[in-house]
Amino acid sequence: MTINTGSPLNKAREIINAWDFSSIVERSIKKGMHPAQADLALSELREFLFQCSILPETALSPQSVECDELWHEFIVADTRAYFSFCTAVYGEYLHHDGVTLTETELEASRANSAAIFGTQASSICGRLAICGRVASCGSRTGDVTCKKISMLQA
Repeated sequence: MTINTGSPLNKAREIINAWDFSSIVERSIKKGMHPAQADLALSELREFLFQCSILPETALSPQSVECDELWHEFIVADTRAYFSFCTAVYGEYLHHDGVTLTETELEASRANSAAIFGTQASSICGRLAICGRVASCGSRTGDVTCKKISMLQA
């Protein structure tokens, strides 16, 4: 893989686009995700991960539940690959910890994502991701927070 290091945004985009997500897509399909949904979710995941790299202080929600499922599958299925990915794209790791999010936080995240991804806020996944130093994802029934912790602090 050749990376253009001229711009951090170009580097992030190139890494994300070149990353082999096939194993997480295959695992998600085996778990019941329709292949067409998986293809769309992968496109959404790539864009979501890129937006997290360029909007590190903005609360964002994955564009769909399927996108969120692929993201979680990536984290859980191959932690070493996810660690390498995070190091390459963000320079730090995105950890998951449990928290309770308010409805206001979820609605703000959906509104941000609707504006960025060009979708209706009501169709945005009910999970939150605040990129940058803190990233969170949660649902109305149970929340998960993901914290980016500097590799130097780990």
